[in-house]
Amino acid sequence: MIEIAVVNEGDTIWAIANRYGVSPDEIINVNQLREDLPLVLGQALIIPTNLRTFYQYYERTTTFRNSIEVNAYLRAEAPGAVNMVYKYAPYLTYFSVSSYRALANGEISTLDDTEVLNAIKQTTAKPILVVTNFTGEEFSPDITRELFTNEEARENFIQNLLSILIEKNYYAVNIDFEENYPEDRELYNEFLRLVTPRIKENGFLVSTTLAPKISPSQPVAWFGGLDHDYAAHGEIVDFVILMTYDLGGWFSGPPMAVSPLPTVRDVLNYSTSVIPNEKILLGLPLYGYDWQLPFDPEVDFAETIGPREALNRAREQGAMIEYDFNAQAPFFTYYDEDGNEHIVWFEDARSMKAKLDLISEYGLRGVSYFILGRNSPENWALLSKMFTIEKYN
Repeated sequence: MIEIAVVNEGDTIWAIANRYGVSPDEIINVNQLREDLPLVLGQALIIPTNLRTFYQYYERTTTFRNSIEVNAYLRAEAPGAVNMVYKYAPYLTYFSVSSYRALANGEISTLDDTEVLNAIKQTTAKPILVVTNFTGEEFSPDITRELFTNEEARENFIQNLLSILIEKNYYAVNIDFEENYPEDRELYNEFLRLVTPRIKENGFLVSTTLAPKISPSQPVAWFGGLDHDYAAHGEIVDFVILMTYDLGGWFSGPPMAVSPLPTVRDVLNYSTSVIPNEKILLGLPLYGYDWQLPFDPEVDFAETIGPREALNRAREQGAMIEYDFNAQAPFFTYYDEDGNEHIVWFEDARSMKAKLDLISEYGLRGVSYFILGRNSPENWALLSKMFTIEKYN
């Protein structure tokens, strides 16, 4: 099984290596550590083992899924986006290039994705075009209602979408329409029934992004999602992406785990009851949050922080990382230079492994990460050792 060591008082890389019978260099390499930086109390370290052999055996003796699809969202115009393509392509089946924006008349906004697409074409990953109803400030239910109900706007949308897919040689489309009017649920279904065959007959896959729910009428946290009919999406499109992040804590929500395991399970238990398991990509976060306490959701916003940033902050503040075994998530507290208390919830090797294990347990299609740009070396080490990543010609 995967070995994860938790750093205790007095531990060094060399002591941990000796304890597990591996070389210090192996631990340093797999966890991307710097020898000049001390370990952090409570830090989780992956211990190098012959993981692939174990999982191949496990696959033969259980329903374990070893070969999966892996998607990650990438903002096309983000600084360093091209470098991120080359860095993460070995771990990915798809880059979901974010994002084109649909307009109410069926036009689609332009996106400067040329450099990113050229980079992706030089790798073994495939690009997915993401189209949203986002306006720059919020998701617009008025835009989607017009597309759902106005035949001329809908046809214009289809033609424009196909034009971009063909011209730029995308592999698939991800329709990410969020916060639609709840009463437009069946209108969205009918929209997908009309649009999907037109896209697929031109050789492209179609996916949708689903807000997390634990029943047809019970969304999780702030997402809403009553406009998303899980069963219909599962029937119509090639695959769906579950937004199983920001389920607990979020930038304007309560300080707690971003993706608590019990809630992720609740979402999976419902989704797999109405969507074929092999059509589901489990959404996982590559970020956490730093909340200043006391936190007032009416006026305060948490700082978004990556896993390695969180670890560095714990080191700088002399904080000890604790672990919530129910949520399966790490956290720590500290006081800033002004004396304000903070709490940070993030992801580490333990929490990511707990969620990656769900892919095999439920027999899912794979995993989808949101969003590239923050360093999380432990995740990629786990992913590559636990699974074979599907690649397509």
